[in-house]
Amino acid sequence: MRKSILLVLVLAAAFPTAAAAQGGGSDLLNEAVEEYNANNLTRAALLFYEVKMTDTQAANRAQGEYYLAQSLFKLGMYQSALAYYNAVFVAGPAHPYYLKGAEGLIMVAEALKDDTLIPSQINKYYNSQQFAAMDPMVLSRINFYVGLLLYRQEKYGEALAFLQAVDQKASVYAKAIFLEGIIHIRLGVRYNLARDEARTQAEYNKAIELFEKIVDLSGHEEAKAKQAMATYDNILRLWQLCTLNLARSYYGKGDFAKAVMYYARIPKFSQDWADALFEIGWAYFMREEYGKALGALHTLHSPRFEYQFAPESWILKATIYFHVCLYEEARAALDYFNKHYEKILPDLKALLDKNPPNEHFASLLLKDTLEPSDPMAKVPPTVRSGILSNPRVENFRHFLRSLEAEAVAIEQVSDWQGSRLKEELAGVVSVQRNLIVRTAGGFVKAHLINAYQTILGFTGHAKLVLLEITTKERLLLKAGKSIKAQARGKLAPRPEVPDETYNYWPFKQEYWKDELGYYEYTVRRACPAQE
Repeated sequence: MRKSILLVLVLAAAFPTAAAAQGGGSDLLNEAVEEYNANNLTRAALLFYEVKMTDTQAANRAQGEYYLAQSLFKLGMYQSALAYYNAVFVAGPAHPYYLKGAEGLIMVAEALKDDTLIPSQINKYYNSQQFAAMDPMVLSRINFYVGLLLYRQEKYGEALAFLQAVDQKASVYAKAIFLEGIIHIRLGVRYNLARDEARTQAEYNKAIELFEKIVDLSGHEEAKAKQAMATYDNILRLWQLCTLNLARSYYGKGDFAKAVMYYARIPKFSQDWADALFEIGWAYFMREEYGKALGALHTLHSPRFEYQFAPESWILKATIYFHVCLYEEARAALDYFNKHYEKILPDLKALLDKNPPNEHFASLLLKDTLEPSDPMAKVPPTVRSGILSNPRVENFRHFLRSLEAEAVAIEQVSDWQGSRLKEELAGVVSVQRNLIVRTAGGFVKAHLINAYQTILGFTGHAKLVLLEITTKERLLLKAGKSIKAQARGKLAPRPEVPDETYNYWPFKQEYWKDELGYYEYTVRRACPAQE
C-alpha cells in the first residue's frame, strides 16, 4: 500500500496526547499515568514497562508500550524510546497508537540526527492509506526523510514523489525543494552523458527554477527573510547552497558566464569556497579565460587548503597549460599529481584489499586522534580530510555521543536498579551502538573506495595528457622549433585592474590572506601559428 503518496487531509486524531496520559485501566496503569502526568518519568517508565509486560488487557499493554516510549523520549533516552516506538509502529494499524508510533520514530530520528536507519524502517512499512490520517506536518517530515533516503539510493522518481508531497507550511519544505533541485541536476548529468540535449536542458532549467524558488522565500527583504528563518529548517544554509547549485546548473546548461557570476558570489573562506574555486576554474577554462582559471587554482593550491582532496584540480591545471602549449608547466602540474595522489594508490589498495569488517573503518570518522597501530592512521591526510568534510560525519558523531551518554544515564537511574527494564534498555543501546559503528564504518569504507577509484581514474587522464604533451613536443622538434615556451609566443597583457579599489601586486611566492581569491595569471600563449 506504500507506493501511493498522499497530500494529506487533516483528520481528527483519536489518541491521548503526549502531554497528559489518560488512565482508566488497571491499578498499575493508573499509577503509571499519575506518575507520568506528575513528570516523575523514571518511575512512570518503570510502571509502564510492567504494564506492557504483565497486564492481561491488550488495550492496557498497548497504552503502556506507547507511554513507555514517551517517558523515555522525555528523559532524553532517544534510542531506548526508539525501541518501543518501533514496536508500536511495526505492529501496524491494529495497534491503537500506530500513527503516534510513526510520529515518535521521526522525532527520534531528528533528535539523533539519523537520516539513514530510522527512515529506512519507516520506508519499509510505509502505509499511504493509514498515513492519510496523520498530522500533515508530521507526515511532511516523514516524506522528506524517506525522499532523502531514496535519493541516496538513486531512486530519483520515487524520491521526487515523496519530496513533492511535503506541505508548503512544513518546516522541511525548503529542504525538500532543495533536494528536488539536486535530483534534477543529477538527472541533467545523466541525460548529458546520454547526449540527450533537450532533456539535459529541461532538467537544469527545472533545477534553476527550484533553487530560485528557495531564494524567493526570503522575499528579498528583511521582514520576509526573518519569517522564512522562523519557519523553515536551516534556511540560511540552504540559501548559501542555492548559490552554489545555481552556478552548477548554469554550468551544466553551458551558460558559463552565469555560472561564473554565481560562483563568484560564494563568500571567501566559507565552507563552500574550495568547491567554488575548483568549479569556477572549469567555468573560466570553458570561456578560455585561462589566466583567471589558473588564478582560482592558485588560491585552491595555497596553504589555506593544504589538505583539500582535489586531484582533478591538478589535471585541470595541466590541461590549461597544454591548451596554451606551455608543456613544461603542464608536466610540473602532472608531476605534483603523481607525487601527491597517484603515489598513495598502493596504500589505499592494500588497506581495501584486506577487506576488514566495517567496524574497523569507523575509527577514522568517530575518533579525533588515531593510534599509530590503527589501520585508519595509514589513510593519507588529504583523503581523510575529504571524508571528514562530509556533512554526514557530524550526524554519525552526534548519534554515537548520544548513545554513549544514554548508556551512562540508564546505569545511573536509581528507580531502575535490579529491574528488567534497565537490563533491556542497556541491551538496546549496546546493540544500536554496534549497529551505528558498523554503519559509520561502511560509510568510511565506501568513501575510501570512491577516493581510490577517483584517483585511479584521474591517473588515466594524467597519462593521456602526458602522452599528448610528448606528441606535441616531438612535432615541435621535428619542425625545428624549440620546446621552450620562451622561444615561442608572447606574454598576454597584464591582468586588468577592475577599478580604483584594486591594486596590481605581482605574486612573490608568499601567500597573504587578503590576496586569496584575487589571483590572476599572465599567460603566455606559446602555440605555433599553424596550431
